[in-house]
Amino acid sequence: MQFNNSIGKKLAIAFGVLVSLIAISHLLIHKQSRILFKNIHLLADIQIPAEQATLEMEINTLETAQAVTLYLEKSDQKLREKIKDSEGDFERYHEKAIKLFSSDRGKKLLNQVKMLYKKFFRLGKSLINMEDEIEKSLEIHAKNTRMMDEIQDNQLQPLAIESKQIRKIELAMEHEINTDEMSLHLRRFLQFGLEPSKEKYFDSEGDFEKHQAAYFRLNLTDAEKLTADRQRTLYEKNKLHARRIVDLKETMSLEFRKFSDYLEQIDHILDVELQELAFSNTRQARENSAQASERLNLFLWGVLLLSIFLGLSTAYLISKNISKRLGKLIVGTEKFILLSNALTTTLIIPPLLPCFSSMASLALVIRFVNTCSSLVMSPITRGSSWHRSFSTMSAMEKRRSGLSELNSPLFSRKSQMGTMDWQLIS
Repeated sequence: MQFNNSIGKKLAIAFGVLVSLIAISHLLIHKQSRILFKNIHLLADIQIPAEQATLEMEINTLETAQAVTLYLEKSDQKLREKIKDSEGDFERYHEKAIKLFSSDRGKKLLNQVKMLYKKFFRLGKSLINMEDEIEKSLEIHAKNTRMMDEIQDNQLQPLAIESKQIRKIELAMEHEINTDEMSLHLRRFLQFGLEPSKEKYFDSEGDFEKHQAAYFRLNLTDAEKLTADRQRTLYEKNKLHARRIVDLKETMSLEFRKFSDYLEQIDHILDVELQELAFSNTRQARENSAQASERLNLFLWGVLLLSIFLGLSTAYLISKNISKRLGKLIVGTEKFILLSNALTTTLIIPPLLPCFSSMASLALVIRFVNTCSSLVMSPITRGSSWHRSFSTMSAMEKRRSGLSELNSPLFSRKSQMGTMDWQLIS
């Protein structure tokens, strides 16, 4: 009973420790798994989409700037649609980024970007509208210039030649030269923005007005006056359009500088500050995921090794205790069997020898005694099947030593030619 209680206590303690270890390891693994899944969710659903949104905003800003610049060069109406699409994409990705960035600094930077983009986009539309107005004024200016050239070539110069006055011919030729110079310098100023071209344009205007005043001081016929008045009217219209074109061009130059400054500010916030913030969050999430994964692997290996050690230790202790006690039981059982056989042979068989008429009857009695002895001892030796074979093999070897220890007489049987003789050995 004491043996069973000892083994039961050891088994209970071993399984209790094992269950506690499994429970603790499960809690630790669950905690690390939650950290790992949280960082994976942060990477997959927040940080990477936030980086993508900021990059898309930067791309849309650059597309808007490119479309505005190309429009100022080519005045292609398809670019207006592209600018409008870029604005819609920017607004959509900005709303997405506002939802993904959780830090106050990130939201502040996004709001700042939105304000700058509104000013940037407004300036872009203003530049486009000014370019359209310049194109219209330039078209009117070119039309009036062509009409002035026609008047000079078809009316003013023929009348001057008809009058045969050299001064009229010179002034009529100067009018055409000044008109062509004004058109040339205005085009160069619009195309290259060169300040000398603007100054040359105004110089050509001054020369035209001076030559026109000199022309009107001459003795003119009614036809010459009417032709000169028509030319002066067209010139005055062209002068207004040219001044408007020059003013718009100068304003566009200033606005385009602001437009470029806004672009640089937006690009700096999106490409440097927001991207750095997003990358730092992503880097932190990746480091946390790697640390959680490493800790999780360490916990798993630790639990596995500790479980193996605990199992082997428990098995060793239990088997050692059981083997020790089974060894004692086996030795006692063998001694008991030898003692019972010796007593049977010594005390029971010799007194009964005269009662048997033949050796066959004596053999039956001996077999009966041995059977009864084995039935008595079978509950003791039944528990270990492996011990039976060991007991059977070692019984014969230990029989002599056991008999010598007990100092009891034994009988040995000798059989020869169908006869048996019993001899008492002391």
